[in-house]
Amino acid sequence: MKNVLKKNQLAILVIALMLVTAGYLNYISKDSVETVGEAEGSDQYAAIRRCHLSK
Repeated sequence: MKNVLKKNQLAILVIALMLVTAGYLNYISKDSVETVGEAEGSDQYAAIRRCHLSK
């Protein structure tokens, strides 16, 4: 019984980590989209595009 509990805990931990990672990545992508959207049509937009393309 103790082994099953440990395996279940590990599975729950992995799922929780995946959810946290997905949420963080979603947060990051929303933040970068707003930054580009605000700068659209300006010289800043061109600088941001060059910065992202160079990575």
